Amino acid sequence: IFAAPVEWDEPDSGMEDYPFIITQPMDLGTVEGKLLSDQYRTVDELAADVRLTFGNAMAYSPSEDAVHAQAAKMLAAFESHWRGLGLDKLEAAIKKQAVVEAPKKHKKKRAMFNKVVAIEGGGENKPGLYFVLHYIPDMEWCHLCEMRQVGVFPDTYKNGNHHAMAGRACWMLAPEGEGEELDVSADRCRIVKSVTVNRTVDADKEAWDIQEDLPSEWGRPKAASAAKTSPANKQSAPESKAKGGDGAREG
Repeated sequence: IFAAPVEWDEPDSGMEDYPFIITQPMDLGTVEGKLLSDQYRTVDELAADVRLTFGNAMAYSPSEDAVHAQAAKMLAAFESHWRGLGLDKLEAAIKKQAVVEAPKKHKKKRAMFNKVVAIEGGGENKPGLYFVLHYIPDMEWCHLCEMRQVGVFPDTYKNGNHHAMAGRACWMLAPEGEGEELDVSADRCRIVKSVTVNRTVDADKEAWDIQEDLPSEWGRPKAASAAKTSPANKQSAPESKAKGGDGAREG
């Protein structure tokens, strides 16, 4: 009931007074859309919209109403989980440090969302390619998903036209539960030149052609990284959905 805007103007809704009581509507679907499109500058803005969603429901619905009770329960659960993450404390510490330090030259924020990156600077992270699932520009914080090589692109598209990436390595997101997901600073992420091929908004179904030379061991599952790949084991990547042309756009 909190996932979409309140349809107060529907016939017989009995909610004609809603816009007079709730002057700043919000719902979790809108929150998700703003998060995925990088509209939140800080984590505080994200938390404020979630609280507004449940606060509106409690403000409009009487205390004995089931919607009011459910909103109160969801808000309490959110606050408990939010405190556990500690993001508000982290951001406060970053802001405090920024005040203490001498002013620095303004650093232009990078467009990291939906990019293919390689992690630099060593550390315990597995070397390879990662996809930026979430990015908070104000904190220069990236949530990454591991990518895998899944064979090569086929010779032709489904319509019979020659595939622009025929024979080149095809990269996709590692299956859920198999690949690593991790949080790192954007300063450690180097954007890798790549091309998206399937033209889909679903990252799990997208395929990438990497336009750089990569170490041969990158993109292999851990259990198979030491195994030798023979021509008989060579896979073909899922066929592209593109219809002719070069079948790609730059990522």
